[in-house]
Amino acid sequence: MGGRSVTIKDDVRRPNVAVTTDVTADDSDKAIAVPAGKSWTLKSVRVKLTSTVTGGNRQIAVEIRDGAGVVLWRTLAGAVQAASVTRFYSFAPGLQNDAAFVVDEIGAAMPADLEMPETFDVHVLDVNAVDAAADDMEVAISAIERG
Repeated sequence: MGGRSVTIKDDVRRPNVAVTTDVTADDSDKAIAVPAGKSWTLKSVRVKLTSTVTGGNRQIAVEIRDGAGVVLWRTLAGAVQAASVTRFYSFAPGLQNDAAFVVDEIGAAMPADLEMPETFDVHVLDVNAVDAAADDMEVAISAIERG
């Protein structure tokens, strides 16, 4: 996980922007947890999914779960992904909920200033689990990190 803190001339600290990624291949079900002793204000989730030749429609979801795995918030991409293609998904406040891919991109809105204490996680998955052990999903999360 990487982040930085910048001090401006009046010594007011800008927030630490943490970008956390999971680029492990052969996995379309990812959970990225808020680190111990930290809290996040979630700003965006970016997903790249490369689907295998296995037939079926992939439906990408982003969930916020508490430490017990209870889903507190969930959104679905507005379109499904077929076999043998690469698509990019953006989830962030202020985005419209696209109903179709524009070229290879689709966007979906999420709540602004979504606060996540330690033990919470961001769960990104193909809810249809078409080829969960072989599709390649990369996830990047941007958050303001405190603690």
